[in-house]
Amino acid sequence: MSSTPVTRRQLLRAGAAGAALITIPARPAFALSRPVLTHGIQSGDVGARGGFVWARADRPSRMMVEVARTPRFRHSKVVQGPALTAGSDYTGKILLDHLPPGVET
Repeated sequence: MSSTPVTRRQLLRAGAAGAALITIPARPAFALSRPVLTHGIQSGDVGARGGFVWARADRPSRMMVEVARTPRFRHSKVVQGPALTAGSDYTGKILLDHLPPGVET
């Protein structure tokens, strides 16, 4: 099996694709539905070692982004972001920094 390096852009795209929103603890644990991303996942300001991921939900929630160096998300890591509240129009962003450039594990 050959190994090809993953670029920072591919890593951020894969991380954005794996982003998940989890409800704020104040919401009942037995809730049957999860927040919906109303505008998809956005990424940008990509630099040599990282970039931002933005999201907007349809209700109060906590932004969580799962990042990995490979598309299969082996050895992935979850980064906890801000609470998405009415005060922020249910939007939030996370800076993913200190990412190794062009490395695949």
